[in-house]
Amino acid sequence: MSPSATRSSDDDRWRAWAADGVRHRILLRVLPIQRHDVLGPLSVLRMGLAVLKRRAADAASDAADLQRRIGEADVQVGEAVRMVAALRQWDAASARPQAWAELAAQALRLVQTAASMGGHRVEPLEAADPGPGLRLDEVEAARLPYLLLGLLMHLQDTAPGPRLWRPRLLADGLQLGLEPLAGAGGGDGAALPALPSAQMIDAQALDLLLVDSGWVLARTDRGALTEVRLQRPG
Repeated sequence: MSPSATRSSDDDRWRAWAADGVRHRILLRVLPIQRHDVLGPLSVLRMGLAVLKRRAADAASDAADLQRRIGEADVQVGEAVRMVAALRQWDAASARPQAWAELAAQALRLVQTAASMGGHRVEPLEAADPGPGLRLDEVEAARLPYLLLGLLMHLQDTAPGPRLWRPRLLADGLQLGLEPLAGAGGGDGAALPALPSAQMIDAQALDLLLVDSGWVLARTDRGALTEVRLQRPG
């Protein structure tokens, strides 16, 4: 093998390793949100079971009321199971194929609270027709959640001020319009507080994810307005 080929192989291995490091950074930021999502229905279930035990111990309890509360507990168990099952998306070996619309909506939901705390406002994902429905194969389904989250976290981390996010589903990707929030100091106002560098998704980190996934990102600036488009190549 020639020295140039060896260097190219080493560079590819380094980029893949570095991209895994970025994905780990994203995972550390997302897991507290998903932990909260799992604990929510479990907390409600625990309180519901405590009430159910008291009612069941009361000989005068209404059977219909008990059945209703058992049904409520069953709903909460199902919700907790659904939330736990969703965690497998972070395991590349067990990630299931997902519809593009489902994947994009999930990524936006996971960053919405943090973005709102930073002063941004995220509008609902526009219900554009994604053409044939664009199903993702298993390999992409394992990597694309990280790519989508990495892009959204990058926009959140590097914004000079509060922005209105207008996400729109495309047949081959995602379009995101960004504009300053009126009256929020989002134009030439003070920059938002920055995260520690060890947590930020900077331009280099985002580029590693893009190269590793094979997807492309285009950005168009029209004065204060910005349009970002993430697309599957070809």
